[in-house]
Amino acid sequence: MNDKNKTRQGAGSNIHIGQVNASDSANVNIAHEINQTLNNRQQTSVTKNEFINILEHINQSVQKSGLDPDTQAAIKNDLKAVATQSQKPEPQKGLILNRLKSAMELLITTGGAVSAAQTILPLLQKAFEMAKSLF
Repeated sequence: MNDKNKTRQGAGSNIHIGQVNASDSANVNIAHEINQTLNNRQQTSVTKNEFINILEHINQSVQKSGLDPDTQAAIKNDLKAVATQSQKPEPQKGLILNRLKSAMELLITTGGAVSAAQTILPLLQKAFEMAKSLF
């Protein structure tokens, strides 16, 4: 065997060190992307405490937002319902997602302060994604 093409065995697997052609490179890249995706999923597992923390952060942002009082109250009511539901022994995922969606839609349709929407909407979207994986 020449130096350009070596094969080693160790720990029950073959390791091939040598020339890599284009299709091998593509397979390596795909495998790397799959591993990266799996690692990201493992790292993004959410806890109830993290979920509650983001709800509190959203609530604080709503208070400081400059949105009209009725819009603030409606969004806060949705957030309170979500927080209450998420603390139950068996939270209803549909109720949580619907209330978060309601808060997002309200923020979008009321045409509230642009800076408020830019701050609060991404947080609501993050909470929505967290809730989908958590409950």
